[in-house]
Amino acid sequence: FLAVLYSVRMAYILLGVLDILCLECVGMYLANFILFVSFFVSLNVPWLKLFSFAFNYLKSIFCLKTSLDFQTRFWGYALSCAAMFALGFVVIGQVQAKGKSGVAKASIAEKLIAFEKSAQYPIEINPKWPLWGSEDAKVVIVEFSDFQCPFCKLASINIKPYLHEFRDQVQFRYVNLPIDSSCNKAMQFGGHAQACDAAKAALCAQKFGDFWTYHDQIFEYQRQLRPEIYPKLAEKMGWNTEDFEACIYSPETEARLQEDLAEAARLYVSGTPAVFLNGRKLKYWRDGKFVQAVIKAELAKK
Repeated sequence: FLAVLYSVRMAYILLGVLDILCLECVGMYLANFILFVSFFVSLNVPWLKLFSFAFNYLKSIFCLKTSLDFQTRFWGYALSCAAMFALGFVVIGQVQAKGKSGVAKASIAEKLIAFEKSAQYPIEINPKWPLWGSEDAKVVIVEFSDFQCPFCKLASINIKPYLHEFRDQVQFRYVNLPIDSSCNKAMQFGGHAQACDAAKAALCAQKFGDFWTYHDQIFEYQRQLRPEIYPKLAEKMGWNTEDFEACIYSPETEARLQEDLAEAARLYVSGTPAVFLNGRKLKYWRDGKFVQAVIKAELAKK
């Protein structure tokens, strides 16, 4: 019963919060549910008498008289399960510690070598892409992102903060890549239901004069994204909500979004976030010190 409750909680986090489908996890949740049902089936307990059975079972745990035709061994099994969980946590802890030590072994110097050896993509900068930094900077960071992607939200708070000391030496460009078939024809199935509208709203924010603040606001409200949230955020910015909504659903905004999607398709970029620095994929973007080290190395070349 506890396993089923825990599975429901984890399924909600997985599907409702992170919006990720993990088949192995779902399989494990189903296994817990099947075990729960098979327990009652094996005892031939009618569904209408489940509450009565549960009440008698609880009484038997405390050695009270019950109508059950078997002797429960709750404490023995509880201790066995506790021991198994304890062993599991010890094993998981060792695996995670090993994983962390493996990451630590990859020094910034080694990551820089890997970056230099990576393939270079022929990215053509579109001046319409939202810009942060200097338009004339020779260090160019391009991020293909989806406003409903949890890892894109992580990227939004892990990249730009490390760029402030290079503001005049870096141009950071944002490219929309909503992972949803309603606007992205490269997707065969629906994905992030609000990603297309969020991308259009962000493009309108650029048109209204403040892309980056609106960009941060969308990610802040990522879990509450609905059609009505975009004009509310626009109102917060002091913009006319009717004009803003008209902009979101205008053919011009749709055409502008398709330009971003066309560039992603040309480069065979299909996942988000995809971050490139001077044409090379920035694989370790979560390591802020590495991002700064790459920028310094690129500036030294110039």
